[in-house]
Amino acid sequence: MKKLTCLVLLVLLIGGLTACKKEKARPGVSMEPDWYKYISAHTSGTVPRRARIRVVFVDEVGRPGEEPSGLLEINPPVPGKLEWATNRILMLVPASELRPDTEYTATVHLNKIMKLPKDYARFVFSFRTIKPQMEINIEGVYPEDYSRPEIQTLKGQLITSDMEEPRLVEKVLQAEQEGNSLEISWSHSGDGTNHYFSVNNIIRGEEPSTVKLKWDGQPLNISDRGERQVEIPPLSQFDLASVTAVGGENPHILIRFTDVLDRNQNLRGLVQVDNTPLTFEIEQNMIRVYPSRPFRGTVEVKIFPGIRSLSRRSFNREETRTVVFGTPPPQVRFVGRGLILPRKDRLTVPIEAINLRSVQVTVFQIFSHNIPQFLQVNELAGSREMARVGRYLWRKTIKLSDDPEVTSRWTRYDLDVTPLFQEDPGSIYRLILSFNRGNSTYACPERGEPVLTEPPLRNQEGEAEYYYWDENFGYPYLPDGWLHRNDPCHDAYYNPNHNPKAVVGRNFICSNLGLVAKLEKANRLHVVVTDLRTAQPLSGVRLEVFNYQQQLLASADSDGNGFAVFELQQRPFLVVARSGRDLGYLRLSGEAALSLSSFDVGGETVKKGIKGFIYGERGVWRPGDNLYLTFVLFDREKRLPDDHPVVMEFYSPQGQLDRTLKPLKSLGNFYAFKVETDEKIQTGAWQVRVLVGGLTFSRTVRIETVVPNRLKIDFQTGKEVITPRDLPLQASLSSQWLHGAPASNLKFDVTVRLSSRPTTFAQHPNFVFDDPSRVAISGEESQVKGQLDQQGQARVKLDLEPSASAPGSLEATFVTRVFEESGDFSLDTFSQVFHPYDHYVGLSLPEERKGYGYLETDKDHTVSIVTVDYKGQPVSGRRVRLSLYKISWRW
Repeated sequence: MKKLTCLVLLVLLIGGLTACKKEKARPGVSMEPDWYKYISAHTSGTVPRRARIRVVFVDEVGRPGEEPSGLLEINPPVPGKLEWATNRILMLVPASELRPDTEYTATVHLNKIMKLPKDYARFVFSFRTIKPQMEINIEGVYPEDYSRPEIQTLKGQLITSDMEEPRLVEKVLQAEQEGNSLEISWSHSGDGTNHYFSVNNIIRGEEPSTVKLKWDGQPLNISDRGERQVEIPPLSQFDLASVTAVGGENPHILIRFTDVLDRNQNLRGLVQVDNTPLTFEIEQNMIRVYPSRPFRGTVEVKIFPGIRSLSRRSFNREETRTVVFGTPPPQVRFVGRGLILPRKDRLTVPIEAINLRSVQVTVFQIFSHNIPQFLQVNELAGSREMARVGRYLWRKTIKLSDDPEVTSRWTRYDLDVTPLFQEDPGSIYRLILSFNRGNSTYACPERGEPVLTEPPLRNQEGEAEYYYWDENFGYPYLPDGWLHRNDPCHDAYYNPNHNPKAVVGRNFICSNLGLVAKLEKANRLHVVVTDLRTAQPLSGVRLEVFNYQQQLLASADSDGNGFAVFELQQRPFLVVARSGRDLGYLRLSGEAALSLSSFDVGGETVKKGIKGFIYGERGVWRPGDNLYLTFVLFDREKRLPDDHPVVMEFYSPQGQLDRTLKPLKSLGNFYAFKVETDEKIQTGAWQVRVLVGGLTFSRTVRIETVVPNRLKIDFQTGKEVITPRDLPLQASLSSQWLHGAPASNLKFDVTVRLSSRPTTFAQHPNFVFDDPSRVAISGEESQVKGQLDQQGQARVKLDLEPSASAPGSLEATFVTRVFEESGDFSLDTFSQVFHPYDHYVGLSLPEERKGYGYLETDKDHTVSIVTVDYKGQPVSGRRVRLSLYKISWRW
């Protein structure tokens, strides 16, 4: 079928902004606007059982640390400690967890701390705790160790709706195999809702067996119990286990076998799907099959003989399986990541939707004079504390399409937002996209229930404290919503409290001003202004620099090159650019600085303007040798006088000072030292330190006892790097006596040790190519013995067999020994890089927050990806699958 491209243009008209019905109050909350003269925020919505109850006052009415009596009353009662966390925040720390799935009503007796009219003596609000629910997903069965296929592991995930204690979660699940109890190991996410389990030591024997997985949610107060059986095939059987359709944003077919597969085999022609061009990814005992165009409906998969396991057994029959790809659930998303719209006659925002005939578009305006306040707690794309800086303008239902051919696939639409920015061009506008069952074209059975629509908009005079984004507030609590969060035929799918994808929002600002800033250590700020449409510098743009408290630090106009330089007395926080109706903002927080990891900025910091280097003519000295060392001083700024003393200290391997020396002589900034050693001196790593001008420069020197070789050994593989296609390796060995005669007919052995090494490529210095989830290889050995011929030469055949779980490239160390007739031997060590894989994928993570060693949550981080061959050359067309793991960490 010819591919159809559809672009639909939608116009949002400002004329429809006037009529807004008076909105209903949020249930359970005293919503009279006058309340917000006194109460700024409070706990609301659906909260975890371990939540703390907070009330935030507008004025300073309490004393931090004080424990007021009778000020907060909660029904049902909540024992705990009530105290003033600050002079404006009243906080109740419950003595134990709140009751699950319970609605609480809280009353604040304001008349005890404030003189208010009688009608405002009590402030009432409510909140509800999450209902405990769970679900279990089985991922599959895998070998624990590729070298021991008889020991298998079943992996899966237990998901809970609320944070749960790990010790209680671990009581939910039990496993057994043929009546024998199996050990289950666990790992738990930091938020306590994702619990990953592994059923260990499953025996794959000569006969088929069954693993029973039983669960009972009683320890978590969840009325869910059940059992699932997983078949374990016999060890002698290499067979097809299952073929399944995997949906989501990247639909593919998952083919699972009983054994681990050979990752280096070519699957072209061995798996076919309706003559569709395919790409493959082999992972353990699975093959992921990706199409050139999305799979739809019923798909026939043909699997042919010839697929190999890691143990070189072949799948020996033809198999045909049918899988069904369901209809994608309704979704909507913004295109790309941009949020600055260059000014032009018509401004549009592209969105994409699938299985939706219409969407709700809500507009929230952040006023231009409030943007500096907004940026105190947000990046330009942020959405925290929105009610403090802006207001909702309107919500409208925008029609997309009724054509099933259009709505059944991801289709792009343009929202015309020109009228918004004509009214107030300096504001930030947040567009919020949402949808409900009435907007969906997804086929569902007739329910006869009214469509649950979005809650009415309400601009706050204060704000409520939620556990969700601002635009999610007001959606009703659905008792079993968590269980139905992935069901497009249930209202829970359209409720962002259960499905975060049901509501998406993004900020937009209209401006032609592009800002780049460079901040030096002495608070010297360089700012460059360019035109976003042409990338040309802009002159005469007014630039204002503010601190975090929004105080103006300096201002200037950009010069003819678009540059301006500011000498500041304190660290700046924000740059605001003004040119006519155009406004531009640049937040200067440290974590927002661009990473320099992709630039060649290597080197070392010069201390006090002085550099030094210690040089020795060898790498290793023997006991009794004299160490002739030279210290080279580089003092470009002439900070030290010519006769400034230079002293060398000599430390033992235990760190004890052995002696202090002065230079024998000096020439310019070259200082020569002689260190005499005794034949009985301790061997090991000694340290030399040179002291000059309050600075210390150091170097390690090795003193070792060396037994010299009597034979010269030359071992060559003939390869710059070793790859699987070079195996078995044909190496050459030659040996001769030091006086030149061939080492005729002497015996030899060659030992090869494989060990993990960092996989690095000079073209991509800041990328990590090693898989941290795989165990590093250390000390895998193979040995070949033989005898040299009359010319002292031999051909050596080596068949390296690295583990399939190598995390990356390996180092092959060849240790060659040639034995004299007396039994003494000479030794040669030779190392070479061994690439067990033809291709690598590399990740470059953003820099951690300086000084803290972490990346902030709730903000976007850019991860760079590169695919290369074993030579480090870029390779295009490789399919990459990303996984993100959350690792629990505790004190």
